[in-house]
Amino acid sequence: MKLLPFILLLFSSWQFSARSFHFPDVEYEYAKIYYFNLGEITTRPDDYIYTKENGFAKSIEGEGILSSNALPANIEKLFLYKKDGLLNGLSGCYIPRHGVVYFDKNDNPVASLSICFECEAIRMWTKDKGKIKSSNPKATEGASQLHTLKMFLKKEGIEVYENPKDYSKMNQNTKATITINMDLVDTNITQVTYTEAIKWFQSAPKTSIDSEYTAGGKKYDFAVLETGPNTRFIFQSSRTNAKLGEATIESNLVVLPNGIRIGSSLEEVMNTLLVYDGPSNPSIITLQDSTYKIVYTFENEKVVSITINK
Repeated sequence: MKLLPFILLLFSSWQFSARSFHFPDVEYEYAKIYYFNLGEITTRPDDYIYTKENGFAKSIEGEGILSSNALPANIEKLFLYKKDGLLNGLSGCYIPRHGVVYFDKNDNPVASLSICFECEAIRMWTKDKGKIKSSNPKATEGASQLHTLKMFLKKEGIEVYENPKDYSKMNQNTKATITINMDLVDTNITQVTYTEAIKWFQSAPKTSIDSEYTAGGKKYDFAVLETGPNTRFIFQSSRTNAKLGEATIESNLVVLPNGIRIGSSLEEVMNTLLVYDGPSNPSIITLQDSTYKIVYTFENEKVVSITINK
């Protein structure tokens, strides 16, 4: 009978040491998978795909891929035990290329997982715990878990390359984008009339009339404004009060009512449009409502094209 307290104590100690770890351990609605650090690394790489302090990684690519194959549930099971070895990593060359961000029902990030398959290390962040640190700095176990995680990601259609140079090739075909759904896109732009739009041009535009015929032979005329190459406004009729139908702008001789023009900096555009979330260096910013869409395209952090259409 004297052995019983000892056995209970031993059992309790085993339970404590084997206590499971839950990630993300916060309520979330869905998760997205991202690539980052794909280009040539000439400065310190981004450590985290997302944290509250720094937002999304500057090197993030695209809008992410929505998980559709139970990835979050598989991750939680995968890291129940032996997560410390992966938090410590096996080398000091941590360059994560893959990230998972968890969002709540209001589309706010609440947790993130950043993964480096090359040095077999991870980083974890949650809105409640912040950056999660290893509780055992000497732990090295966990590499087999990353092999399983690699299979989970591939099931989601995510590439995991053995050669880091292959990520640079992927980077050439990947554009970071921001899409903002609105109740109403800027009506000063989408609802502009022929007479008002002429005022956007810094020099007199070329004016003309385009015509189309229906299958029944009925003719429709559309007023057109043009300047330079690839800058064309088409209106819904030939009347002076006709509203804009669509436009493509690649000339800096056109200035929108919000002050944006070809050559405007990415920072100016983001501040003007009040864009404070998403990839920090997007190639495309789209504003859209149920009827209209305005698309700003960037190269080298400068506006190179603006399109307006239904």
